[in-house]
Amino acid sequence: MRKTDPDVTVADVTVADATVADVTVADGPFTAVTVVGGGLAGCEAAWTLARLGFDVELIEARGGEDNPADNASTPPWQSGDLAELVCSNSLKSDDPARPTGLLKRELAQLGSLLIPLAREHAVAAGTALAVDRGSFARAVTGKIASSGRIRLVRAEVTAIPEGPAILATGPLTRPALAQAIAGAIGSEGLYFYDAIAPVVEADSLDWSLAFSASRWGRDAGGVDSAGGDAGGVDSAGGDSGGEDSGGDYLNCPMNREEYEAFVEAIAAADKVTPRAFEEPRYFENCSPVELMVERGRDVLRYGPLRPIGLIDPRTGARPWAVVQLRMENRHRTAFNLVGCQTRMTYPSQERVFRLIPALREARFLRLGEVHRNTYVDAPRRLEEGLFLPGRPHTALSGLLCGVEGYVESMALGLYSALRLAARLRGVPFVEPPVTCALGALAWHIRHAPAPYMPTNVHLGLWPPLQVTGRLPKAEKRRMLAERAVADFDAWFAAGAGFPVEVPT
Repeated sequence: MRKTDPDVTVADVTVADATVADVTVADGPFTAVTVVGGGLAGCEAAWTLARLGFDVELIEARGGEDNPADNASTPPWQSGDLAELVCSNSLKSDDPARPTGLLKRELAQLGSLLIPLAREHAVAAGTALAVDRGSFARAVTGKIASSGRIRLVRAEVTAIPEGPAILATGPLTRPALAQAIAGAIGSEGLYFYDAIAPVVEADSLDWSLAFSASRWGRDAGGVDSAGGDAGGVDSAGGDSGGEDSGGDYLNCPMNREEYEAFVEAIAAADKVTPRAFEEPRYFENCSPVELMVERGRDVLRYGPLRPIGLIDPRTGARPWAVVQLRMENRHRTAFNLVGCQTRMTYPSQERVFRLIPALREARFLRLGEVHRNTYVDAPRRLEEGLFLPGRPHTALSGLLCGVEGYVESMALGLYSALRLAARLRGVPFVEPPVTCALGALAWHIRHAPAPYMPTNVHLGLWPPLQVTGRLPKAEKRRMLAERAVADFDAWFAAGAGFPVEVPT
């Protein structure tokens, strides 16, 4: 079952396998840990370690006095706040029967910092959890700054810290530290590209050419008969039918002629090309629209621009294609173009996206862009528990380990903190069962086969149910969710969630 067994699959793993204790006697005693990176994983890790009685130095490169270029905004970020969301403001489904909903439940039970704050700063998104980016990031920054056990340092880290540490520098890890990590793992690692979508000002839209509606006219909480969570992720990022309620998404319809003109314009648009030494490799959920157009003229309208389940009230018919807009903040003053990530040049973006009828006079608050995402081949390059080879007290965490998604990054931060805390205190750590969301995700990162690609949490990571015959999709999802809740609760009740005593 260990990472040295390349042929093992999740189907071979039992619940008992997932709870084997891993014990490393500490050289300590250790009372302090360095966390590098103030994103979602880093903040969650720092908070968890502080709760477990460690003094934490959280180091974030953006916003330091020695980094004047970072004091304003460094693309793709807009501020120097911690835990700033970049690609989207959605934390995906909150449905407790879906993988991301289950993962949120588990994190909250483990004392997550970020999940409760996300709920406090939520904006309407049906059964999804979406947040006001700015207020959420400011709240996280305030919580971290006011913690008596966390010292926030604004500086760039160029070498791996000597003492106990968690490296959670994310997909844009800076070159010096990336090189140091590459030296430690014996490889230059892997990377892919991630693209972000434009944001438009709400009062610049032509609301007469747009409409609010859920797919198939369903209320919030409906099940997406087109696929739901089985495979796990709505690649379009928007209204899957299960994550939408009436007015939470704004639908911008196009007829066939308008859609074809839009596709032709994307194909002809100027693009930002990668540098000569860079190989574009996109995570499927963030593929740019121009890449989808290259695959075929109808790929967009069967993907993020799919009109299925929507009726245009102006015509009484289903549109040829629909661009969905999602609220960027709780005040509805801005919307992001769901699934419209792009590497078109800025002038081309304004021209092309204004071909969408409802966006003909759109004012763009942010244009799309591409950024490089760096991650390591965790199953083959990291030791069990995501520790660096030869450095038993240095762990990697978050997107740097090859997860994709905000909640997944939070989960890795919390998991890495629990793992490291147990190791530093020399006490057993019992892995979460592979049948729950956290356990399935952690197991995949430690054991996934090559080639290793970033992944969200999804039902395909779970071991199969021990049943005979084929189950209806909804019944299978329900049974997997019930098993996940029962097994996680049993693991937590046994004390495995907190391998060291939490100070009172």
